[in-house]
Amino acid sequence: KIVGDMLSSENQYRENLQKVITTYSEPLKKWHLHKVSHETLFGGIPSLMQLSESLITELEYALSRWNPEKTSIGGIFCRHKDFWDSFESYANSYTSAAQLLKEKRVHDSSGFTTYVDSLRGNSVHTLESLLLVPNQRLP
Repeated sequence: KIVGDMLSSENQYRENLQKVITTYSEPLKKWHLHKVSHETLFGGIPSLMQLSESLITELEYALSRWNPEKTSIGGIFCRHKDFWDSFESYANSYTSAAQLLKEKRVHDSSGFTTYVDSLRGNSVHTLESLLLVPNQRLP
């Protein structure tokens, strides 16, 4: 049950990362957001996405072959040292991303705010809330 819950949680997390990419990152790149600004906002997301997908694959495998007396999932997390490094790196860069978003919303006259709000559409999630998701996650 617990491993199934972990897998479900990881799938939801991956979906949120995918929303960042498809709803905001890719369209803003096409909109010609300055490369440095794009990297500041979204640079850590691809590595977090890759690690999430790897964890999902390994958790699914462990769950499909589950033996309560022999199966262990601790090794999955130990094998992914880069998993922890990616979270730390993202957390360290999040302040810069949040500050950049705030500045763009207040001082940018290029239509950034209007465009970002239009990308959101009917979604519950703002760009700010989706960028915060990795910091709220305790891997």
